[in-house]
Amino acid sequence: MHPDSTDRPDYGTGASQVWIVLRWLLVAVLALILTYVSFRGYLSPELLFGFANSFTC
Repeated sequence: MHPDSTDRPDYGTGASQVWIVLRWLLVAVLALILTYVSFRGYLSPELLFGFANSFTC
């Protein structure tokens, strides 16, 4: 093993690091959108009104 080498993989510099950061940002944005849509669909007004009405009937 070369004395200057490290154990971490070589991702390169410059443009390749930009693509790695953009890829992680894209994954984070997609996860946020999926979370928002799933909560918005689950907590729909119809579901909340039905849940509230179940206590009065």
